[in-house]
Amino acid sequence: EAVKQEIEGLCPKIDSKKYQIVYAAIESDFANINSDQISATKLKYNLPDNFFLFVGQLREHKNIDRTIQAFNSLNQDSHKLILIGNMYNNGIRINYPNIQHLGMVDDTELKCCYALSSCFLFPSLLEGFGLPILEAMSFGIPVITSNFGSTKEVAGNAGILVDPYSV
Repeated sequence: EAVKQEIEGLCPKIDSKKYQIVYAAIESDFANINSDQISATKLKYNLPDNFFLFVGQLREHKNIDRTIQAFNSLNQDSHKLILIGNMYNNGIRINYPNIQHLGMVDDTELKCCYALSSCFLFPSLLEGFGLPILEAMSFGIPVITSNFGSTKEVAGNAGILVDPYSV
């Protein structure tokens, strides 16, 4: 619905009866992993017992700079921030002792990281849908996401909605 409203605002002459919303989804067995896979992933990446997880391209519209800034402002040692996704040549600095960038991982490792995480962070500034929100929710972990646009729509009442511009 959020993207539809954006399209209608940008292209008011397009007849909204000529298109419809098609929602994305995850596989019904997305969260189907076993303890051996989880243990292997934790060992391979030396994952801590407690961590916040971010999944997505490390790009400006994903709000990764503010995510890192907000995480570092917590001044706590009990959790780390684990980042999964492509690093683009955009000047993002992630050289902090409490932040670990895994890069790209395979599907099973991604699922294991969701399963192991304490909380999923997705304060994106612009999304077409926000599939990682559903992926995280399929593992029953808390989701913190943006309070507007499609991320708000996807998370609904099940997510913790925040102002992504506020650190």
